[in-house]
Order: sequence, then structure tokens, then C-alpha cells
Amino acid sequence: MNKIIVEYDGEPFAGWQIQEKAPSVQRALMDAIEAFSGEKVAVQGAGRTDAGVHALACDTDGIDGSEDNA
Repeated sequence: MNKIIVEYDGEPFAGWQIQEKAPSVQRALMDAIEAFSGEKVAVQGAGRTDAGVHALACDTDGIDGSEDNA
């Protein structure tokens, strides 16, 4: 498992956690990792944020790139 630190402007997002009908930080991060690595990943956050919240050093619990994810 790998760990990264990310920053984001939360204004366009409905919060951290994946939502069925709204953009989320978690989904955007998973999509971005897949775009540059070609691998689907599952991202677990160390916490959650509400809509519109920004982060300067958001810690992820882990990124698992095994075939059983996403």
C-alpha cells in the first residue's frame, strides 16, 4: 500500500466521500491516479470534509492498486 499527501480546492466538490450524483474529492483523486498510472485504485481518506472545504495537506490512509478495487 502507498501513501500520498494531496492539496485541493474543495469548492467544486460535495465533500470527500464518493457520492452517487455529486462530484467528490475521493472520486477525483481516484480518476486522476488512474489517468496517469492506467490502474484503477481504491483511495481511503484519513478523514472526511464537507462541501466546499479546502485542504493544504490532506493525508490518505492508503492507495491500494490491487485488481479487486474500484
